[in-house]
Amino acid sequence: MKRNKFNNFLKIKPIYLAVFLVPGIVTMCRNNSRENLDEQISELDKKIISTNDFSTANVPSKLKPAQQRYVRTKNFLTQQYDTLEICINQNDSLTDVAFNNYAVRVGRDFQMSKFLSENDIKIFQQYVAQIDTMNFIHSSARGRILANCGSLHDLSYFLEMFNFDSVNTKLENKLAWNFYRDTVNAADSVDIAVLNFENDSLNRALIQESELLNMAWRAPIYDTSNTTDSIAHDTMYAAQSGPNFEIPEFDSVRTQYLHNDSIIRSYQNTMDTMFRAEDSLQEYKQSIRRQRDSLIQKRNGLEI
Repeated sequence: MKRNKFNNFLKIKPIYLAVFLVPGIVTMCRNNSRENLDEQISELDKKIISTNDFSTANVPSKLKPAQQRYVRTKNFLTQQYDTLEICINQNDSLTDVAFNNYAVRVGRDFQMSKFLSENDIKIFQQYVAQIDTMNFIHSSARGRILANCGSLHDLSYFLEMFNFDSVNTKLENKLAWNFYRDTVNAADSVDIAVLNFENDSLNRALIQESELLNMAWRAPIYDTSNTTDSIAHDTMYAAQSGPNFEIPEFDSVRTQYLHNDSIIRSYQNTMDTMFRAEDSLQEYKQSIRRQRDSLIQKRNGLEI
């Protein structure tokens, strides 16, 4: 009887051992898996940090050419930035002066003295004198108004800067908000409120002057299909996107403007090359992030 009980105990004992040992084994395996995952995550974190500077990042061999392009173009852009800034500023200055000279010529036919009373001109001069502006075009227009040789378009720069009610009580030719159809964006045509004059004839003259001045930026497209001359190509590019060189005032700055513009476009092309290389390196960095996030998700699953 005792022997049977002992035999039964021997049969039951492994079951009890399994019940007690299995949870421990599972826990130990989980801990080992968690530690392995933590190590992998830590290594990936180090890789991500190392890619903060693409110039020195340790990237796969297939990305070495992209990294070299990135470093080369980035260094070039840094070295040439001062030259770029000079070219941009000089072109802005060239077009400002050219436009101002063109505005002087066009404005001769639209002098305030031809359309407004002496009293109204004096009132406008009083208000304009109180306005200070660092903008070259506006400052030049302000100077002409105060010197009694300003045009309607010169005056239009400042109308919305006036105290509307205050100035209107003193004027013979009153100001008014008028609405015009926006013809630039035909898909979403809206009325634009513009502060000009109650008098329609004054507004028509102002619009006529404005349209003439807008021609400064309506450049023709030059046909270069029968030539490979680089200067002709530069001329076409600038004509499509910049000043209208058919206007004498702009033609006088054409050579320097196009020279600067070629440098600006070369810089932009180099920058595009750098951005493409940077995109490849950025994608590599994001792939590491995705690996790390996947491992973090897996590790979190072990804690459930």
